[in-house]
Parts: sequence; C-alpha cells; structure tokens
Amino acid sequence: MLYRMIFLIPLVLATGTQAQSSILTCQPSAVPATVRSEGIAERTGDIVLSCSGGQSGASVSGNVIVSLNVNVTNRVRSDGTTDVTLAADNGSGVTTFAARPYSANSVAFNGVTFTLSAQGQAELRIVNLRGDASQLGLANSNPVTASVSLTGAGLAVTGSTFVVAVPQRGLLSTSTGRLICDQYGSPLPATIDFADLLAASAFSTTRVTEGFASAFAPLSDPSNLRADSGVRIMARYSGFTNGARLFVPDAVAGIDADIATSAGDMGSPASGGQYTPGKGELLLIRVLGTDANGAGGTLAMPAPAAQTAFNSVSEAPLTGGFGVVVYEVVDANPFVRESAQFPTFLGLPPNSGASAVETNFSISLAPVSTTITQTQTAPIPRFVETEPPTDCPALNDCNAKYFPALNLDTTPIQLSSPVGQPATHYIPIQNGGSGVLQWSATVTYGPGASNYLTLTPSAGVNNGTIRVDAVTTGLAPGTYNAAILIDAGPLVGTRAIPVTLTVTASGAVTGQTPAIASLSNAASSAQTTLVAGSLATIMGAHFSGSALQVTFDGTSANVIFSNGQQINLLVPAALAGKSTSSVVVWVGGNASAPMTANLAVAAPAIFPGAVLNQDYGVNGPSAPAQTGSVVQVFATGLPAAGIITAQIHDRLVPVPQYGGPAPGLPGVQQVNILVPPDLPTMQTWVYVCGGATADQQVCSDPEKIWIAQ
Repeated sequence: MLYRMIFLIPLVLATGTQAQSSILTCQPSAVPATVRSEGIAERTGDIVLSCSGGQSGASVSGNVIVSLNVNVTNRVRSDGTTDVTLAADNGSGVTTFAARPYSANSVAFNGVTFTLSAQGQAELRIVNLRGDASQLGLANSNPVTASVSLTGAGLAVTGSTFVVAVPQRGLLSTSTGRLICDQYGSPLPATIDFADLLAASAFSTTRVTEGFASAFAPLSDPSNLRADSGVRIMARYSGFTNGARLFVPDAVAGIDADIATSAGDMGSPASGGQYTPGKGELLLIRVLGTDANGAGGTLAMPAPAAQTAFNSVSEAPLTGGFGVVVYEVVDANPFVRESAQFPTFLGLPPNSGASAVETNFSISLAPVSTTITQTQTAPIPRFVETEPPTDCPALNDCNAKYFPALNLDTTPIQLSSPVGQPATHYIPIQNGGSGVLQWSATVTYGPGASNYLTLTPSAGVNNGTIRVDAVTTGLAPGTYNAAILIDAGPLVGTRAIPVTLTVTASGAVTGQTPAIASLSNAASSAQTTLVAGSLATIMGAHFSGSALQVTFDGTSANVIFSNGQQINLLVPAALAGKSTSSVVVWVGGNASAPMTANLAVAAPAIFPGAVLNQDYGVNGPSAPAQTGSVVQVFATGLPAAGIITAQIHDRLVPVPQYGGPAPGLPGVQQVNILVPPDLPTMQTWVYVCGGATADQQVCSDPEKIWIAQ
C-alpha cells in the first residue's frame, strides 16, 4: 500500500529574453515520518527535490501537480488555496507557492517561478502535504512511498520512488473495567475533588498509551503544522441510568511526570498528579464544550507555567445516558513512548428496586471524522473512530493483578439422563484479579443434535454461577458432545468446557438412595434455621446422578452446586410465612427420607472472608478499611421484606447505606456500612441483622474486620 506522488512540471528555462536549452536534473528524497494509521489528515515527510545542472541564473517557470494514491486531506482556505507549500531555494533567497485542489487525490502549484543559482542549482521543498493514512488499513505494515515525475524540455529526475512515511497504530488502551449502575449506587462526597471522590465513589480507570513515540503530539509538534489542536483522546460513555453522574480529572499527568495521575488500581500510587513544564512530561488537559466528535471547545485550564499539583475534577454531562469526555495533549516527550491513566468516577443514589445495568465505554483518537477529502471545515488533525488494541503487551503487564482474571474449572462436564428427564450442572465463575470481569457464555454443538443445552444466566459481571440444563426431550438414546465457551473479553480471553451428554432409555430407576445428613445456612453450618429466598447447604450421601432435584413441601428448589456429598440451593421464596418444611432429595428417580427444615423470617450468616473494602479488595490485616469509608458485607438469611440493620464494633447501624439483594448473586444479600470515622486502628467485629420490624432483629455471628485511621 503506497502513497504515489506524480509531479508533472512543464517548465521553461530562460536567460534574459531568449530561451536556451539546458538539462536540470532533480534528485528526490524525504525523511520518512511515522504517521498514525488511524489518521485521516496525517502530515507526511517533507519532499525535497535537489536540482542541478541547469544554466547559471536561469529563470524557471511552470506548474507542479502532486498526486497521492490516497485522498489528499489538507485544509482549503477561503481564497481557494490549500495549506500545502512549495518552497524554491537557490541559496540566496526562498520563494514560496501555495497549492490549489486539483482532484480528490492531488493538488497543483500554478505559476511556479524561481531563479537558479550561479551554479545552475535550486532546491524544491514540498511542505505539509497531508493524506488519509486510514485508507491504507489500520493493520498495514507497508511503508508510504512517493513517486516523482518531472516533464518539460531540459528537465530530468532520478530515483523516483522513495519512502515518505511509515504508518503505525497511534493509540493503545486498556481499562480496568466498565462502570456498573446497580441498586446499591455509588455515594458522592460532600466535596467533589479527586481525593474525596477516590475515597468515596466507585470508579473505573482507563489507560492510554502511544503506539509509537510522538503519537501523542501537542499543537507545537511539527506534525501539527497549521493544525487546529494537538492530538485529542475521546472517551464515549453510554447506557447510564437516570440519576447517574460522571466526574473526570481536569488534568492528567502522564506516567513520566513528577507524579502520575492515578487512582492506584493500575500499578501507580493514587494521586491527582503533579507536572512541571519544560521537562517534556506528558500532560493531558480536558477540553470543555466540544462537539460530539471531539472538535472545538476550550481547555478546562491553561497549561501550567510552573510546577502544579492537580486535584480538580469536573462533571461529564450525560444526555439520555450518553456523554463524551475529550482530553488534548498539551505537552509530551516526542522521543519516548508515554502513557497516562485517568479514572472515571460514578455518582449514583442507591435504589434497592433497581437491577444492575452494564454500561458501555469506548476510547479513540479525536477529533473523529468521516471527511476524507480536502475541506474548508473539517478539523486537523482528524481520525477514524476505531477501538484501539490493548496496551498491555507494549507495557508487558497483561498478567498483572490489577486486571481482571477468569477463574474457571474447565474439567469436562459429564451429564447423564433418561429420555425426557432433565440433567443439570453448575459452573462457578470467579474474578481472580481486580477490575471488572465481564463475561458471556455460549454453546457450540458437535454432530447429531443442537439446542439441547440452556445456560442461565448467559452473561454476568465478576463472580457468578451458570446453571446448565440439558433438555433430553426428543433426543434419541446415545451420546452427544458440545462445548460451553466463556468469553471474558480480549484481555482476559475465552475458555472452553467440553460437555458430554449421555441419554439413556426412559423408565429405569438406577443408583443408590440419597440420604440427607444435615441442613444449614450456606454461609455457616452453625446456623441451621433457613430463610425463604436465602441459600442453604445440604450435606449427605449419594447425591451424584441424573435428574437431581430437591423439594421443599413438594416445591422444587434451584440447585446451584452439587457433588456426591453436598448440595447448595436457593430456598424457594414460596415458603415465606412457614415455620417448617419437609425436604426431600431426588436422584435418578430415588427419593431420600424427608428431613424437617426450620424456617424463620431472618436467620443471617456472613460468608467467610466476604467483607470487602470500598475498593472491592478483601478486608484483612494487611488491607484494613479506612475509617470514614464504606465496607461491603455479604451474607445470606436476611429478610427479603423487612428491616436490615448492622453493628460494627460497639456501634449500632440502624440504617446502612445499602441493605438488600447482592447484584447478580441470587440468595445473597449485601449490606454497605460506613466505618465510623472516630474509631481507632484495630481489629474488631461486624454483624448484620434483620427482622420483620426494627425491634425484632436477629443478628449473625460476628465476622472479623480490620480498620485503620
């Protein structure tokens, strides 16, 4: 893929009033520029024609046409000329000429006139020729080349093909995950600045990295000669619920600054950042009032004239759940590949009746445009809108703990069931890293049959459990093969779990009789009273086999996990109001002896290790919760309808910041508790409580918690 330039120069060499024939030979050359393959108006390397052999002092006049094999995309001025310049230099003076559009892929210099030196020499330099590099493809590996052809009596050219530019991806990026709007919301602090938002609100970090050194070019960079702005980076947000508010830093100091801007979740210490001008440090400043494509607007603050620490943020306006944030590069080091991080903070009131909403986010170079011609109005620079590749290979941190990681057992699943009988299996999914793990699940089928497996749910965020149901109705006895694919995105990857379904003839009851040994709350075997809608555990024997089912007074329960000795299940919500229930386990048509379950409005228990700090890290001796921050406690056995309270140390919490269903975790409740700001650094205890009314509270056993001032 080539830029091909053709110069058609009908020139006349004259001395005095009488034309004389002479050979003027021009040798073309260029210093290749590295350009962004996303760029529509990329400046190629200056083209130099070193001409010699002409007659001493001869006058040269004529026209020059420059053509590319992609569209020319320069600015057209109000007088009809473009911002492409031809400069003729004979050693004692320089004469310049402006080009005019000639066709979609060419410009013309009309009426070019200059004088050769006493040695019959001159240098012609073509400056600021811009072309649509994106037409060559975002993944191209070919250099941009030019060809020069000169025509006219006494004129010759040598070495007509040469490299003028090398395209590479200009933007790489990685995010710790998307923001999720869920029922427990995200509190905003009283003071809206970087430090206070970091301590109080949910956030997601985006990291942007140059594809090559100098890709992030400020307006002062030579590649932005006669441009409207420095390179910009645009973030688009969509899918946010009513009431959601987004905040981003006004300035972002790059990784090579005095102190990098960071939320502390991607390997750098948390800080609003600090920058010193004149040192070639990367600095991005937010642009306010741009259009939807990232053009226009004004900087949120002037570029600092002295060392400056940053702490200010501003809101990203959302319309219909959609918003745009634009940053402009105002300083950079053109000789070093640089990167920067900026968090997006979410403010959202809690709403226990809402379901979790997965929002969308994209990042690209800006301004974006679809104008691929010479134009009076389109901005320079401008870019196609395309999602950038991840930057973790370039920074060698793809396996870092601050990214999400998919923990998944890929042991082949073996299912067996008679014709017409269902078979069920459960696949636990865990986020083994940080950030937000977004996953989806699909099925691919082998020969023989399809659509006999259903997955519930088929997508989720972070931890979850997929229920796999095999529907054997209509299948002939035999063996069927499939695979369940768990796709966690391009950074984390996709895993496959083979599935073998054996369908047998109907009617036979096989296997040993299951036996129930105990019933308990799934979070604590010491809590044997169950609650409708909560999670429970059955321990016993002979639970493996086809058509596993658990009934409470004849009502089937949703089985979440099972092996030969243990069943985890969701107690049917229909049992609400009952004090006891008869539980039976069915395997392969065989029924266990019934066991009586005691039921109550509330019988809470906290899952071991399920106290999370505000940053979603597990609370512990080396990761205490800061006083004044919010801890998240996960339990089961709290009432679906009633009052939820809590206690931390000796302080009652009559109204937690949130108390209700944990998003995406059936049967699990989440209680968000503000750690009292006056408590000292210590290890203490936390309790969650629930009941039909405020004076009928039943509390869980205590769970250890570490706090720090």
